[in-house]
Amino acid sequence: MKFPIDSLTPRHKRYSPSDYRSKIKMAPNVAQPSGEHFANTFSVVPSEDVLKYYECKQGCSDCCGPRTTIALTNQRLVIRSEQSTGCCCKTHADSAIFLEDIQIMREAANATSGRCLPLLVACLTCTWPLFLCQLCCASCCGDRPKILQFAVGGGNENVTFKIQDARMAAIDISQAILAAKGNAARH
Repeated sequence: MKFPIDSLTPRHKRYSPSDYRSKIKMAPNVAQPSGEHFANTFSVVPSEDVLKYYECKQGCSDCCGPRTTIALTNQRLVIRSEQSTGCCCKTHADSAIFLEDIQIMREAANATSGRCLPLLVACLTCTWPLFLCQLCCASCCGDRPKILQFAVGGGNENVTFKIQDARMAAIDISQAILAAKGNAARH
């Protein structure tokens, strides 16, 4: 005797694929910002598009010398400046500049003076070998820095770029400023 397959299975309500969609809870689909991510207090928000990244490492390794990372978005410059404070320890300062607030962009002189006081402190605390190593690394290794200064309503902000990236960065930032100010004028 043959049994139909339906008679062996328990009697349950059958669902169509459209019934399942209404019963399954899915996490919302969140749009993530495009581009590479770097640690910063003022991270890129979903409404921003990252146009370009710049990085300037002024030391021999990740342990010595200052390092600046900049993200140019369609609305802001997002900046992290790191400074080594000894044996592979770093402090950082994060900032964000809204492009529509930039009034003046200029080339600034690199600050190379003022090394006497740190040298004196290094000699008094017997850390002068580390100071000389850092001084040597900053002058002969790593990226050569170029500072662009941005005048905004609250003062000036100095941003360090690789010397070979500074000219193109100035053009990219100028174009982004013009676009941001154009968008602000339309609203």
